[in-house]
Amino acid sequence: MNKKIYAATALTVTQKEAFLEASREELRVLVAIMETRGAPLSEEELSKLSGTSLARTKSALALWEAEGVISVSEQDTNIIYEFEETISRGEISEESSKEVAEGIRNNHLEALLSECAKIMGRTSLATHEIKNISALYTQYSLSTEYILNLAAHLASRSKLTSVRLRDKAIELVEHGCDDAESLSIYIENAEKSSSEEWEMRRLFGIYSRAVTPSERKYFKRWTEELGFFSEIISEAYDIAVLNTGKASLPYIDKILGAWHEAGCKTAAECRAYNDKSKSTHSQKTQPRTQRAKKSENPTPKYGNFDANDAFLAALDRSYTKEDK
Repeated sequence: MNKKIYAATALTVTQKEAFLEASREELRVLVAIMETRGAPLSEEELSKLSGTSLARTKSALALWEAEGVISVSEQDTNIIYEFEETISRGEISEESSKEVAEGIRNNHLEALLSECAKIMGRTSLATHEIKNISALYTQYSLSTEYILNLAAHLASRSKLTSVRLRDKAIELVEHGCDDAESLSIYIENAEKSSSEEWEMRRLFGIYSRAVTPSERKYFKRWTEELGFFSEIISEAYDIAVLNTGKASLPYIDKILGAWHEAGCKTAAECRAYNDKSKSTHSQKTQPRTQRAKKSENPTPKYGNFDANDAFLAALDRSYTKEDK
């Protein structure tokens, strides 16, 4: 069968845009081609040299071929492939124990695996665990710092496993979080979100069940959209319970919405706004109270004369001259 062989061509200024928009894996594949100084390489050879999976290598080669950065030729070979590796998004290629062992020696992954075992509360890792972790380094090009920081973050939230570490890392990479800096931002936001949700759980007494989607929607709106912290939300909570007898989320949302619209930033400002609103409402209702008091001693409907005289006068007017 024919086998594709790749080699670099002379680079031009018009290809600058492609370099600026290329991913790290695509650049690594191109660098591997350049380092061979024109020697033709197969996809498998480039995959090993660049430290990227075969699927990602093929994708990178397709890009550089389309941009005219590399040339492609075909070479006859007697090698017959029974299986062709195809890796979908979010997957890793299965490597033999020998390949993993060689990767550990060549890439100095022993320290990484040792630290991951400590974070997991273990003295050593099983073969499948080593493969999962080493694949993040060799196939996804994640740094040791990235993998250890993510492992520590996941371990702080629940029991850490190599599968959970692998899947979370792949998920983050697919969303563009593929270096230590972006991971640090992700962890910071995740910890902040977790802390805020725990505060809401504590305030509303939600301990023995999961937060519902509706509750989470309200909590997120109050903390992220309105920018309120637990002390202000607690103020609204107390008002809702006092006025309705229960912690009604829609009622609390209206209170917080009014405070936000009024520009209240602190709990003291919210209390002051609430007191002012009460005072204004009291003044508006005062005339009604006064009218109610006046109605206790109503003036006679027919003026100052007697009601009997009024009735007789009306009766007299109802008769015609003939009747009289």
